[in-house]
Amino acid sequence: MFYVHYSRKSKLFFLYFLNLIRVTNTCNQKLKHKTNAQKVNDGIHLFFFG
Repeated sequence: MFYVHYSRKSKLFFLYFLNLIRVTNTCNQKLKHKTNAQKVNDGIHLFFFG
């Protein structure tokens, strides 16, 4: 057995990380028909402003 103690900060970071993955996957699905340049642009915009 092994037990991992998560501090509040690392829990929040983990949730943020999961959310980032989810947002990225959603973006990729929405942007399949766009060019790579547009994908990168929209990805950056969502990362900073979404």
